[in-house]
Amino acid sequence: MFSTTSHIGRKSQMKPTSRHLLPIRNDSFFQSLMGINLRIDALFGHRFSRSSKPVNSANPKTLNNAFQSVEGKNKLGAARLVDKYFYTEDICRIRLEPIDALDYHAGQFINLQTSESCNRSYAITNTPLEGDYLELHIRRKLNGEMSNWLLDEFEVNDYIHFSSAMGNCYYAQQHRKRPLVFISTGAGAGGLYGIVKDALHHEHQGPMYFYHGCRDNESLYLTHLLTELQNETSNFYYLPSITREKSSDTVLHGRCNQYVMANLMLFSNAVFYISGNAGMVKDTRSQLIEKGIQPKDILVMPFESKDLRKTPRDQ
Repeated sequence: MFSTTSHIGRKSQMKPTSRHLLPIRNDSFFQSLMGINLRIDALFGHRFSRSSKPVNSANPKTLNNAFQSVEGKNKLGAARLVDKYFYTEDICRIRLEPIDALDYHAGQFINLQTSESCNRSYAITNTPLEGDYLELHIRRKLNGEMSNWLLDEFEVNDYIHFSSAMGNCYYAQQHRKRPLVFISTGAGAGGLYGIVKDALHHEHQGPMYFYHGCRDNESLYLTHLLTELQNETSNFYYLPSITREKSSDTVLHGRCNQYVMANLMLFSNAVFYISGNAGMVKDTRSQLIEKGIQPKDILVMPFESKDLRKTPRDQ
């Protein structure tokens, strides 16, 4: 795991105590919670071994030259799948090894392309210091051409086309002493987790509040990693919430952005990062601006998807 204890100095900073803001921190509880989630990983998660004969055996250089641009500017390269891990049945982490070096920040996004008609954007969830790979978190979408292919058919040693990194939702060193508020839903937590790791590498001094909202407990797929980070780091707070199951002492009930707005007075001079459902991102950004937050202090990563459903998704 990305090391945090060697980077963060212990600051004698007042911590918020509102029950509606922070779950109860209880070391013994969190230790048991970590154990439960690790056992869940053992049941639902597995690493794929390297296959001896990849399904896509095309020469990587040929793949690299197959497509020269997206919208005339963004050149496509090729990358090889080196690791595939399922957090849950429908949320997967993939690690891609680019043929050529790539400049990027955690929190930016790349486009994956399997054909001229299938091109999807995914957030980068790791920092360059973690290894020579790009990590993406993929959530299965109903009738999703790309997501279903990535989860079900894309195998270790297969190649895929990808674009250069884009977007401005990433950590900036000039914010080193300011509070950071992360607001995410679903797999949108992945890119923000990468930004947190980048902030820790740069010895971020301000408090960091990580809100992750999902429908149920299983969808809080980064619980054990974020709980561990909270236990090890004095200025990081993990605030999970769910909408369809009962809450607990450590999981809030309701929408994560509503908790942020209800406690906005505690986030003076903060920088806000918002990632996940496009509607949530848009609404939360608008609400923050209405409350006086400057647009330059709101960095967003909306997850927009092509909806192929014949009936509306349940709210």
